[in-house]
Amino acid sequence: MEKSKGKVAGFFGGIGRFFRGFGEAVAKGDLFVKLPLIWMGAGYFRRKQYVKSILITIFEALVIVFSVVCSSQYIPKFGTLGTVKRASEFNPVTMKNEINDYDNSFMILLFSVVSIVIWAVFLVVWISNVKHAYELQKMAERGEHINTFREDLNTYRNENFYKTLLALPVAGVVVFTVVPLLILILVAFTNYDQQHMPPSELFYLGRA
Repeated sequence: MEKSKGKVAGFFGGIGRFFRGFGEAVAKGDLFVKLPLIWMGAGYFRRKQYVKSILITIFEALVIVFSVVCSSQYIPKFGTLGTVKRASEFNPVTMKNEINDYDNSFMILLFSVVSIVIWAVFLVVWISNVKHAYELQKMAERGEHINTFREDLNTYRNENFYKTLLALPVAGVVVFTVVPLLILILVAFTNYDQQHMPPSELFYLGRA
């Protein structure tokens, strides 16, 4: 029992230290520690880690593009899982029956959950990036050597090789286990059944 309490306390203590470190970085960091709050690659660029600056900037840009192009279409509908039912409408101009711009409840649920997971990962990376920029600042002030991109790669092949080995399995667990599990849990709280199957029918959170 005491071990369990200690593990729980250690877990929440680690979360607390994570956010305290972020607060300290923002409060005490220089311009190139605060600038990564907007441009994530700024801290690496200042310390001449240009490849890492480009990579983290690309990551930031991809998340922004995904949020604008994809998430913005589904997240606003997450609360209702759609209100427009699929229907066939006659177009007098083309003289044909056309399918309306309907909502797909399952797609709304799927992409909303995926968006939330991506944003959660982005938040952790964003905070960690600011903290790392502050660490680089302190290393520069102490006159310590700052690794080049090649030297960082070498560390992931040697002393940090365990992180390299764990990266793919962890990503696989998130993509193929955590996300589907979250979707299934949410589906269990809807009225999804044979009478409410997308795309022809809508379903919603809560049961009638």
